[in-house]
Amino acid sequence: MVSASTSLFLPGWGAQPRFYAAGLPPGWEAAELPAFRNAPTVRQLRTWLDHELDRRASPISLAGHSMGAALAILAAADTPAAVRSLVLFDPAGLPMRNLLSRSLTMFATQIARRRFPVRTALAGAAGIARSPLCALQLGHEVQRLDLSREMRAVYEGGVRTTVVACGTDTLVTPAAARETAALTGGRLVELALPGGHVWMFNHWATFAAELAAAD
Repeated sequence: MVSASTSLFLPGWGAQPRFYAAGLPPGWEAAELPAFRNAPTVRQLRTWLDHELDRRASPISLAGHSMGAALAILAAADTPAAVRSLVLFDPAGLPMRNLLSRSLTMFATQIARRRFPVRTALAGAAGIARSPLCALQLGHEVQRLDLSREMRAVYEGGVRTTVVACGTDTLVTPAAARETAALTGGRLVELALPGGHVWMFNHWATFAAELAAAD
């Protein structure tokens, strides 16, 4: 069955689609990533994404946060004609340091500050707790990714790309985001906002505006 949605958002590592619900404009849908135990590698997530895209009419607007942005890059590199536009929020895809420890710390901080409803926060934590070794395996792989070749393929494929970076992000640094924008030929948006890698949880209007501009 083909979905009516032609704008798909891919969450980051360990994140639930509900985390981003407050910032999705009309027409955008956040995907439910497979459980860690069912897709503990980037290759398996890429296969899952192929099936998701097959269910949707093309070309599609594709966006993602962190690991989700890396998956979006892979999809656009493989089939640029099927992707109308890319919006990459703090994208993984170039080697990072301390991804897992920082990601877990940020997640715990957001729960403590009650950025999400309790049930939503518990669902995200439970997903990691159910398959910690698989979650760690995937996290380590994402940390080591080097998608510079795929980023160049996005540029050569003519996919309209926006890279959104945050000046306070110490996980995907502004320098890394600039490199991603240069390799993809994308428009770079640099935000001077608090919140680091998860700045959007306090600035949904800015997040939504970049998604809406992609359509």
